[in-house]
Amino acid sequence: MTAYISNESQSQVNVAALRQQADAAQARWLELQQAVADQDYSPDLLQKSLQELSVSLEELQVAVEEMQIQNQDLLAARHIIESERQRYQELFELAPDGYLITDLQGTIQSANLAAAKLLNIGRAAFAMGKPLTIFVAQPDRRKFLNRLEELTRSKQVQDWELLLQPRDREAFPVSIAVSLVENSLNQSLELWWMIRDITDRKQAERDAQDLEVAQKLGEFKSHCLRAASHELRTPLNLIFSASVLLEQYSENFEVEEKKKLLKKIQGAARQMGTLIDEVLISSQSEIDGLTFKPSLFNLKQFCQRLIEEHQATPGSARPIRIHYEGERDAVCMDQRLLRQILSNLLTNALKYSPSDSPIDLELEINGDQLVCRVRDWGVGIPAVDQPQLFAPFYRASNVEAVAGNGLGLAIVKKAVDLHGGTIAIESKVGVGSTFTVMLPTQYQK
Repeated sequence: MTAYISNESQSQVNVAALRQQADAAQARWLELQQAVADQDYSPDLLQKSLQELSVSLEELQVAVEEMQIQNQDLLAARHIIESERQRYQELFELAPDGYLITDLQGTIQSANLAAAKLLNIGRAAFAMGKPLTIFVAQPDRRKFLNRLEELTRSKQVQDWELLLQPRDREAFPVSIAVSLVENSLNQSLELWWMIRDITDRKQAERDAQDLEVAQKLGEFKSHCLRAASHELRTPLNLIFSASVLLEQYSENFEVEEKKKLLKKIQGAARQMGTLIDEVLISSQSEIDGLTFKPSLFNLKQFCQRLIEEHQATPGSARPIRIHYEGERDAVCMDQRLLRQILSNLLTNALKYSPSDSPIDLELEINGDQLVCRVRDWGVGIPAVDQPQLFAPFYRASNVEAVAGNGLGLAIVKKAVDLHGGTIAIESKVGVGSTFTVMLPTQYQK
């Protein structure tokens, strides 16, 4: 292209020079004619004029030959340019990605075959004069127009993704690269678009995400099973040993001794049931999501039964002091989730505090909010562990010697979130911990 322009410019210069030479020769010839007509010429003038005309004719002959050569070069350059233009036209038409040229407002001026196929318009010519916006899915049109305006303002190449809406077909995801074309005066002329169908890529990304979720769920299930099998051994052993004693030595036991053994079996069974509930609830929250199902019940009676169950559990025979403040006892909440909140907090308080120290459960109703506090005077939680305390299977660094599965507080946090409440921790190592739960509730008169 550069060679063609250079040759064309040189040709223009040579034509001007030839014109000057021809004008000079013609002027000299007219001068000679006038001298002959006036019979006012000398042999010297005639000789000089003939010599000048001969030189001019030779120069014109050379110039004509040079112009013929330049014309051949021009024809060859034009042939190369036409071949290149045809080549690029074919590349444009047959490119696997969709290519469009629009004006600055996004009206289509040219489209290749791939673009016509993406837009489902049959022939590329059918796209001419149509705004590209009509081929953008409705939810993405506002974003598309905003990006188009931003492009014409910033004049920077932009890439983004959107849903393309072909004619008479369902929308599908595409990636778009668009650049602004300017002239030599930096004036904006048109927009060049490259559009690529990324349906397969998006599906591959979803498949990879599904696989990652499946792997995490598999790991979670395995962890749950390991934790459950470890934690179930203690109550199972207690049930087995107590039942063996009753079976083999029943006639030697007094009635009260039999009742104690039966209570141990019942407490161990409840402990196993609680653990199984924790695993089920935790796995449900990870897979299907827990649901919030409120119902009307007596909060005071609910908490009293919960405390009696805990005190009947082996190793938990110590006072749980309950403090209740509120004008109403009936509340509308999710009993199952509230049981998980209070039960897990009480279990942890009993597990991680001395056997001779009491546990406090404080319940306070303020307007439409229930405040629950569970306080113990146990080992406490190190400050470094507190931010991660509600993660599944996470356990504080100072309780490794105490049996546990790390699910309790994760379930508490999930249940609190489902209620739309909050939970806070105040704890100091060697002093004890206080968990404060604030839950919205509804009251019925």
